[in-house]
Amino acid sequence: MTVHMLRARNGDAFVIQHKDSKGKAHNLIIDGGPAGAYKNELKQLFETVNKEGIDAVILTHADDDHIGGILKFFSQTQTLNVGKVYYNSARLLACKLGIEADKKNELLLDMSDVNHSYRQMVSLEDVLCQKGIDKNTNLICDDSQNIKIGDIELEILSPTKEQLKKLGRKWEREQYLETDNGGKLSDHKKKIRDLWDNLEQPENTITNDSSIAFLLKYKQDIILFMGDANPETIQNALANRGYKIDNKIRLSYMKLSHHGSRHNITTELLDMIECNKYLISTNGTRHGHPDKETLAKIIKNRSNSDDKIYFYFNYEYGDIITEEEMKKYNVVCEVKRKFEIGG
Repeated sequence: MTVHMLRARNGDAFVIQHKDSKGKAHNLIIDGGPAGAYKNELKQLFETVNKEGIDAVILTHADDDHIGGILKFFSQTQTLNVGKVYYNSARLLACKLGIEADKKNELLLDMSDVNHSYRQMVSLEDVLCQKGIDKNTNLICDDSQNIKIGDIELEILSPTKEQLKKLGRKWEREQYLETDNGGKLSDHKKKIRDLWDNLEQPENTITNDSSIAFLLKYKQDIILFMGDANPETIQNALANRGYKIDNKIRLSYMKLSHHGSRHNITTELLDMIECNKYLISTNGTRHGHPDKETLAKIIKNRSNSDDKIYFYFNYEYGDIITEEEMKKYNVVCEVKRKFEIGG
């Protein structure tokens, strides 16, 4: 199985490819970054797997830094070779939860930029309908059935139905400029030891709380894809499966929630996990993600202090962890965007 962590600016975009036991190729796309990221390697790989056939596209939640590029891909591609699209849309929430549909809650993208042929606002739901894609008809939440894609199995951890109800009642989409760092002061110059005991302050929005998160299982490997999910939701989902501090889930990789934000990690979650390889998807232009505090807490709470921790970035990571700190705390930081797993 090959996992591509694409350069999607401040967003997420993953492509997962594998051949099943019978030699059939399977492709999965998870998010597509903001609209402005849909070019270069992202556009090229999306077009390549589209020719081969895309089993499923998972749109974790309605923030532009996860879905804008997907909407451009759908809109610009004349023939979409896509099976399922998993997305908790406004229309689906209204239908399944009995909440009155509101047109303003649909995911819209302004396609009027000079690099695009459209001169209108485009709705994702309308594009799916126009393209004739077999859209998933069930809400995706923590009690959904596992999703099978070839030899891959996805076990849904988030969101809960209650979180989806909140989303349906009050739709919030994060608005931002792609060059905006939100005026947040970076903690990258601070020392790891001065950060790892900081008070945890989860601050998820309704949209982030509704983010689809799941365990991807392939052969003996398990990867936790968190989207922008609430860490307490993931804690509860893992606890319901019997995982705890003395019965940890063993992960091959963990995709950090919300691009490594300190508001999306907790000691309680880390205590339930045995993992030494972490994926961080962002170019750092949004709120200075990742927060060094997040990495410090991971370093402190590893299962064995002698275990080496690997942080994989899809962009240059700057001075977030110094060479001296890497040596002191047995940490490796590396720019890496392609991972071969379970081969």
